[in-house]
Amino acid sequence: MSLSGKKLYYFLWLAVAGLPWFFAHGSGIVPANTKIPNPLGAVNDITSFITLLLDTLFPIASIVSIFFLIFSGFLMVTAGGNEEKLSKARQAFLWTVIGVAILLGAKVFSAVICGTVNQLSNTHLSCPRN
Repeated sequence: MSLSGKKLYYFLWLAVAGLPWFFAHGSGIVPANTKIPNPLGAVNDITSFITLLLDTLFPIASIVSIFFLIFSGFLMVTAGGNEEKLSKARQAFLWTVIGVAILLGAKVFSAVICGTVNQLSNTHLSCPRN
């Protein structure tokens, strides 16, 4: 790309990215005192955000891990006597069990830390649900 082509590219990129913002703020479409509502609801600090994140991701990850446990069992059954396929099935099972251990460990670790912080201080954090 030549130098003039690069300049044209950057100009067009800036025009596409910057002009909508310029027109929205310059024309009075967006008032200066506009407040954007929090899409997460009552989440205003990092501990509430982490709790919400864990409470959302844990059920999804649990379903995915159950699927992979069933899938690795299916691989073992369909391997027959083939050692290579059986080895791949065992590997899939091993990594699934390691993933489940990490998932449960993260849940327990966050609950222990939250409980310890609540006991040592006067702040009452909202701990992840059990």
